[in-house]
Amino acid sequence: MADSSPERGGVDLYEMLEVSANASPEVIQAAYKVLARTWHPDVRKDPSAERRIRDINTAYHVLSDTGRRATYDLQRARERRRERMIPTIASHPVKPGAALAVRSRADVVAARQRASHPSVEKAPSLTGRLVLLVAAIAALVSIVVFLVWLTFVWAADESPFADRGPTIEMHSSGGPTFIATSSGG
Repeated sequence: MADSSPERGGVDLYEMLEVSANASPEVIQAAYKVLARTWHPDVRKDPSAERRIRDINTAYHVLSDTGRRATYDLQRARERRRERMIPTIASHPVKPGAALAVRSRADVVAARQRASHPSVEKAPSLTGRLVLLVAAIAALVSIVVFLVWLTFVWAADESPFADRGPTIEMHSSGGPTFIATSSGG
């Protein structure tokens, strides 16, 4: 299969066939026929004619097929965009020892995402420990409150477990007997 790279030897395929980028297939075919007759090695005895007709055939092979032409146009547009975005080394001299930064497409996409979505500072990872600490303090406070309550109740005159109501006694000879207790001392 022929090489369908955007640049073949530094010459654009459209320039090789001497047509514009928006030329119709008929124009491309007519230009190919004229150039093939002109540069055929049997007609031209020039040593570069063989290489030139090979390049013309390659250009026609790519540009005459709509699928290959669309792929070529896409690659050509990307190459031109890359040339516009990346300045030439001659226009921006590099300091000795400095490495050139080469960025892949994934790096560019990641940088764009970071720029469009500013990172939110994350909360410290102590949240789990903080919850455990609060739970432990709450348990200790509950225990202290319970112990203080018990101290006050046992310090009172009567036991918290003393009977304060009427008592029912069961006898084997008869029914139940109600005994009223005195609430005063």
